[in-house]
Amino acid sequence: MRPGKNRDGYFSLADIEEQAIAACTTVSERWPEYDHVFVYDNATTHHKQSAGALSARAMPKSISGTRQGGKKNKNPDPNFLVPVNKRNTDGTLMYDIHGTLLKENIQMTGASFADGTVQELYFPSNASKHAGKFKGMELLLEERREKGDLGNISADVLKKKNTECKSFKCADPHSTSCCMRRMLFNQPDFSAVKSCLEDTCAKHKCTVLFLPKFHCELNPIEMVWGYAKWIYWLNPESSREDALERNTLDTLEQVLLESMRRFV
Repeated sequence: MRPGKNRDGYFSLADIEEQAIAACTTVSERWPEYDHVFVYDNATTHHKQSAGALSARAMPKSISGTRQGGKKNKNPDPNFLVPVNKRNTDGTLMYDIHGTLLKENIQMTGASFADGTVQELYFPSNASKHAGKFKGMELLLEERREKGDLGNISADVLKKKNTECKSFKCADPHSTSCCMRRMLFNQPDFSAVKSCLEDTCAKHKCTVLFLPKFHCELNPIEMVWGYAKWIYWLNPESSREDALERNTLDTLEQVLLESMRRFV
């Protein structure tokens, strides 16, 4: 592996997902009688949610297409859609002939009221007005208020809420209703969105557990790497690429399964 922008790139979420799919497929085929659990470090990449996952981070306040553009763009603002990676029927990522990930724009989904019923984020495609357009945070919150999901807040108070606090740095970090974005962030369906890893593994009936933050040393694989490095240092120094690769693979082979089990 040659990391770098103009080389092999870096180990991204897409790589992690493909690795997880391969691992889930392997264990499910070889040991179907067991429940399989994968343990990951509490890293940002591991916790990343899919681009199409429910999130209030970039939601506009108003209905898409109702706000006029500025001097440089006289057209109405575009619909609120999210770019996601295109996938094959088996769940693997799709690439073009140049090896670039293929993308597509889709509507965001996953919202639900407190009673479990689905909340549509977009107007129906056959609506007489705003067909297929994103409803906007203000209308989404109003629908939740009418369902009783926002407590005793009145329509007038809700309408006066700011889209978000400046730079999304709310004066009271414990507040759940200082701005519209914060209100949605604290709704149960928004706060319970799973990571891409969890969703990917769940599709293969495997469970994901995350270690506590900043404690990657609890992950047994770190002990495997440490053991492998100790063995690697016993090899003579070399600058030849084929020797480095051979020594690395030989080193990993010398870490015994019994040792890995002791680490666990």
